[in-house]
Amino acid sequence: LKKHRPVRAIFNDRNGDLWLGTKGNGIIKIKNFETAQEFDRQNVVHYSVENGLSNNEVFSFEMSRRNNVLWMGTSGPQLNYYSFGDNKIHSLINNTPHPFIEVHSMLETSDTTLWVASLFSLYKVSIHKTGNSIEARNIRRYEFDIKNKQRYNKIYSICRENDSIMWLAMRVNGAIRFN
Repeated sequence: LKKHRPVRAIFNDRNGDLWLGTKGNGIIKIKNFETAQEFDRQNVVHYSVENGLSNNEVFSFEMSRRNNVLWMGTSGPQLNYYSFGDNKIHSLINNTPHPFIEVHSMLETSDTTLWVASLFSLYKVSIHKTGNSIEARNIRRYEFDIKNKQRYNKIYSICRENDSIMWLAMRVNGAIRFN
């Protein structure tokens, strides 16, 4: 595989496929990665803005345990997901004023709740699935008042501690325990 772009995200799905999110070249999916002998057009699929991705800069993946989709965090402005039902990339239907830009991490905590780290904010997205379409019904934005907050304090990772506590890894100011 010679795509000449850094890989920013990696995910191995339950089918044994390996997903690589790149900086500017979309997503490379290698089918049956664990058993493949060669990597060619038979088992390598390239996804980009040409077939549904909202941006070719991909930062993160989050497998839904309930909705049969793989969430994809990009430079935005939309949030994407791959539906294992129809094997296509879709955009979250979002009729709110909140774009999803530079999504470095996501965490699905229920079949109706997806947490999204986008730039300097954390979003709690209430989702509703109908067929292969998923819609954002409500979005709540959280920003953090950090003493001496630096200008580029992005949220890079979300980690769930338990049902009510998450940890947020920040680019500049360490970690935040969010309850």
